[in-house]
Amino acid sequence: MLILLCDNIYICCQAYRLQFIGKEIQRVWFISGFYADNWWKVNDTNCTIQELETALEGILITDIVNLRTDDVKTISGMTVKEYQKRIELWPSFRNYRYNRYHPYGYDTTWAVGLALNATASKLANTPTLRNLTLENFNYSHGKLINDIIMESFHQLNFEGITGSVKFTETGDRAGTVVIQQWRNGTRVPVAIYDNSKNTLRWIGEFQWRDDTVPNDGSKKILIVNYKQISVTSTMAIVILSAFGIAFSFTFAIWNYKYRKSRAIKICSPRINFIVCFGSIIMYIGLIFYSLYEMNKNTIKNGISGEILCEIWKWCIPLGFTTAYVALISKTFRIYVVYTSVQTKPRRKKLLDKSLIKLIIMLLLIDVIYLGLWSILEPLQSKEVTITSKISHVDDADITQKTNDFRCFSKNLTYWVLILSTEKALLLIAGMLLAYSTRNVAVKELNDSKLLTVIIYNFMMVLIVTGPLRSVLSAMPGETYFLLDTIFIWFSVTIMLALLFFSQFYRMMRLVNTASEVGFPATRSISHVM
Repeated sequence: MLILLCDNIYICCQAYRLQFIGKEIQRVWFISGFYADNWWKVNDTNCTIQELETALEGILITDIVNLRTDDVKTISGMTVKEYQKRIELWPSFRNYRYNRYHPYGYDTTWAVGLALNATASKLANTPTLRNLTLENFNYSHGKLINDIIMESFHQLNFEGITGSVKFTETGDRAGTVVIQQWRNGTRVPVAIYDNSKNTLRWIGEFQWRDDTVPNDGSKKILIVNYKQISVTSTMAIVILSAFGIAFSFTFAIWNYKYRKSRAIKICSPRINFIVCFGSIIMYIGLIFYSLYEMNKNTIKNGISGEILCEIWKWCIPLGFTTAYVALISKTFRIYVVYTSVQTKPRRKKLLDKSLIKLIIMLLLIDVIYLGLWSILEPLQSKEVTITSKISHVDDADITQKTNDFRCFSKNLTYWVLILSTEKALLLIAGMLLAYSTRNVAVKELNDSKLLTVIIYNFMMVLIVTGPLRSVLSAMPGETYFLLDTIFIWFSVTIMLALLFFSQFYRMMRLVNTASEVGFPATRSISHVM
C-alpha cells in the first residue's frame, strides 16, 4: 500500500497520468477533509473532470467530527439529535443555517464554564487561597489564578456535542477523527477514532477493487533465500582436488623411485617429497572447503560447520608454508653457496637436514598462530544477511532476504590480515632469492625462473584469498567459490607440474645422452655442499 498526500488537484492529475490510480497494484491515497464540496471541479489542469474523479475514487479522507454520531447524552443533558432540534428553533437559524464549527463553539463554552467553576471551587477549598476569588482577580496575583485555571482545563473530561472533550498537556484538544472513503463522488464514513480514549469504532467497511485488501506491511511476510553452491560446482572441485592428490602421490613415488638419478638427486629428493606433502595438505583443504559450501545450508550453525571451517583454516596456510618454504629453501641453499661471497663460491655445507629444520621452524610459527586463533576466536558457521529488500515498492508486506552461511569470527579481518602479511613476506623473500640466484651457471641448480613463475601464481592466491576476500565475497556465491578454489588449485598444480616435469625432462635428456659430463651421478647437491 502506497500512502501519499493528494492535497493538490495538480498532484491528482499527475497521479492519473502516471497510472498511479491502481491498475495492477492498489495505491491508497489520503487527503484531509477540510475541502469544500466539489472542490475538484474547479479544474485548471490538463485532466478532465472524469479523469480526476477516477483518480479520486477510493481515496481515504480524515476529517474532524463536528457532531458525534452516537446517542450518548452530553454534559448538557442533550443528545446530538436534541441539540440539532434546539438549534433549529433558534430565531436566526433561517438566516445562517448549519455551520461545521458551531458545535465546537458550544463545547468550548461548556469547557470554559466547567474550568472556571472548578477554579472557583479550588480557591474556596484551599485555606491559603480563600482570599482569592475569580471576582476580585487582578494582575498582582493573576499568575497564580491563571495556573489554577490551566490546571482545571487539563483535568476536564466530559462528553460534548463534538465528542469526548479532553485536553493534552500542551493544551491541544484530544479530539475525534472520522475516517471516510470516497465512493462515486460521496464521502462514506467508515470509522471514528477517539483520541481522548484511544479507541477506534467501526461504523462501516472499506471497499477495495476486486475485494482485494491492499498490502500495508502489517503481515510482514519474510522470504529468506539462501545462497547455494551447486553440487556440480562443489563436486568438480572435490574431483579436481582428488586428482591433485593423486598427482602429488604420483610425483612423490616417482621422486622416490628415481631418487638416485642425477637429475633428481641434484634437486634434493627429500625436499621434493616435502613439496608434495604440502601440496596434498592444500588439496585436502580445498576438499573440506567444498564440503562446507555444499552442506552449509544443511548443517547451518552446528558443530559440523565449525569443524569444516577450522579444517579449511588450518590446511591452506600449513600446506602453503610446507610446500612453498620447501621450494625456496633449495634456492636459499644455492644463494648461500654461490652468491653469499662475491669473489668465489663458498664451499659451505648446507644439508637437507638444515633446510628441513628451517621448514619446521616456519611451520611452528603457523601452528602457534593458528592455535591461538582457534583457542581465542574459533571459526563458526554464521548466518549473515547479504541483501534485504521489499519485493515491490507497492508490496510492503513481503520482504525478501538473501542469507548465507560463512565461516566467521569476531576479528576475522585482522586474523586474516596478519596471516596474509606473513605469507606475503615469504613470497617477497622468495622473489629476492630468485633474483639473487638468476646468474648461477649450473642450469640444473638454477630454479630462479621456475621459482618466479611459482611465486607469481601464489601471489595471485594470496591476493584473492586475503585482502580481496571481503570485496569478492559480494559476488554471486558460486562465482566467488569457483574463483577462490580454482585459483588455489591451479597455483598448486602448476607448481608441481613445473617442478617435476622440468626434472623429468632433465632425467630423460641424461638417459638419452651417451656420455655424461658434469656432476657425478651418485652425488646430490646437498652432499656436494
